[in-house]
Amino acid sequence: QFSMAGRLLYRTNGGGPGRGFNFLTIDARSGVLGSLRQFDTWGSTEAVDAMEDYLHSIPTGTLVLAAIADDGSLLIDSGPRQLISDTLGSGLIDHLEYQWSWAIISRKGALQPIAEGLRPNGTVVLRRLVSFPLPEL
Repeated sequence: QFSMAGRLLYRTNGGGPGRGFNFLTIDARSGVLGSLRQFDTWGSTEAVDAMEDYLHSIPTGTLVLAAIADDGSLLIDSGPRQLISDTLGSGLIDHLEYQWSWAIISRKGALQPIAEGLRPNGTVVLRRLVSFPLPEL
């Protein structure tokens, strides 16, 4: 789930809608919510390609919240993992395994994320205070 200022923005339980990678963008200057996108990278190679296109399309500096529901790693090889690392500064995406939980709060083009977590069993919870406008990268 994604929440902001105590308000639920998006929730999925996996195993259906929301399975795979979920992304929510937020404008770094205003804090206005952007797009919410879901890519079923467990069930569709087309979703992997669409996710890569989506990551390329996000403007540099945009705040990005991302998390996996159920499983998102089945069809993710080294190419998409490298893109996530390069795009969001992920240091953990290469360690993601089948049905592990992963989440990140980062900015497109950042060298390191604001927060990132990975767990083989259980839920990753990331809580960070972010004030807008965010500084330039």
